[in-house]
Order: sequence, then C-alpha cells, then structure tokens
Amino acid sequence: MPFSIPTIVFLSLYVVAASLYVIFSAHYVIKIRAVAKPLLMLFLILAVMFTTYDLPMLITGLLLDLFGDIVLLNRKSNKFFVLGGLFFFMGHILYNAQFIVILAQKTQYFNYPLGIVLTIAEFVVFVSLFLLLFKYVFKLEGKLFLIVSFYFTTLFMLIPLAINLVIQASIWSLFVLCGVILFAISDSLIYIDKFWKPNLKYRNFFVSITYALAQILIVIGLILTITVI
Repeated sequence: MPFSIPTIVFLSLYVVAASLYVIFSAHYVIKIRAVAKPLLMLFLILAVMFTTYDLPMLITGLLLDLFGDIVLLNRKSNKFFVLGGLFFFMGHILYNAQFIVILAQKTQYFNYPLGIVLTIAEFVVFVSLFLLLFKYVFKLEGKLFLIVSFYFTTLFMLIPLAINLVIQASIWSLFVLCGVILFAISDSLIYIDKFWKPNLKYRNFFVSITYALAQILIVIGLILTITVI
C-alpha cells in the first residue's frame, strides 16, 4: 500500500484545512483563512515524508510554497507580493527538477535524442503561446513583462513534463497533470486580477479551490507514480 496510516491522516487533515481555507477565503474571513492556509503545505510535507524519502525536491518545493503562502497573507503590500512570487518561482523550479528526475529514473526517455528534442519543442510551444498572451492580451511591458514571463515559464514547463510522465512513466501521473493545470489556472487568475482586470468576480473562491486541489493532486500523483509499479 503506497500510503501509510500517518500519510492518510495528514492528507485527511489537508482536506479539512483546505475546505476551511476555500470557504473562508470566499467569504473574506481573513483570520481563519490566515490560520488555515499555512497548514496546507505543512500537512502535505508531512504526508510525503511519512510515505517516501524519494521526493526531496518536491518536499523542498512544498516548503518554499509554505513560505510563499505565509508571505502572501499580506495581500496589500506589493513587496510581499513579489517576495511570495519569488518563493513560488523557486518552488516551481524544484517541481520541474523532481519531474525530470522521475522521468530519468523510471524511463529511458532522456537516453534518446528524440525525447530531449520533443521536450524542448513542447517547452518552446508552451512558452511562446503564453509570452504572446502576456504581451498582446495582458499588455505587460518592460521589467514586469520579464518578471511575469520568467515566473510563468517555470510554471507552464510543468505541463509538458507532466504529459511525458503520463505517457512514459505511469498512468497515475494523470493526477499530476490535472494538478499542474489547476496550479496554472490558479496563478493565472491571480495575475489577471492583479495586472489586467482588478476585482475579478469570485476571485478568492476560484483561486483558493484550484490551488488547494492542485497541490494535493500533484503530491498524490507523484507518490503513486514512484511507488506503484
């Protein structure tokens, strides 16, 4: 069984904390939201650690996301917004690294030039589409365009890597792929609200529920991918 009893307990606690986070975010109950949100990554980190030590980059990425969650509780400060984004940016880099390590360990994908070429091609297509989106739809310019582009490059690179995990490694990676897509939706909504259409309707609800689902799906998917043959 890939999930130990402590893992199931911590995942269950995550679901409880995530439910509180989503409900009270939607209703703007700041104090309860501030307590529930930091618990999310803490419970996921403990869930992974009680299951396997083969996902060190995922654990570190979750820890960085925990720091980002704490910093972003102060939503009125642009400095805290940038700092929180930096923590998540580093977390995305570690998620990418973990996906690549799993692909290298469980498959022969990177032993062939075609695998590397296909990954680069997927990366270029995804990044090009979203750079065009930021430039011509969101109208971002200068340093802001570069910062947002770097951030979303690391985030959206997870999608082709997750697709490769599904195809090359394990069907359980479908959880990972769904999680990565939800993560991309959650972050996109934040940036749309911040830079393009402020006061987006139902913003808090959709951002919180997609984020909460994204993280647990990624964790469960990666655990199943590396533990279930």
